[in-house]
Amino acid sequence: MMTTGGALNPPRRRKLLWGAVTAALAVAALFAAGGVHVMRAFAISGAIPFALIMIVHVGCLIVSLVQEAGPAISIQRGRGADADAVAGRPHA
Repeated sequence: MMTTGGALNPPRRRKLLWGAVTAALAVAALFAAGGVHVMRAFAISGAIPFALIMIVHVGCLIVSLVQEAGPAISIQRGRGADADAVAGRPHA
């Protein structure tokens, strides 16, 4: 899309050109780097920071869900007079 000015359906020749360029770069990287084992190591070392960021995101999601569910949990457990009022029960 970037090389065609934002066209959603680029011409077939352009797609074939970029496919050939990508394949040539992949083959050159395989031969220059020393084989599949080196490429696998590069892929893993590139994925480790992403995995750490995803772990942090999951932790933040859990914290947010617990904070958001906090009032609902206290109502269900019946803590205090406020929980009775919110639940519609008469205060004893």
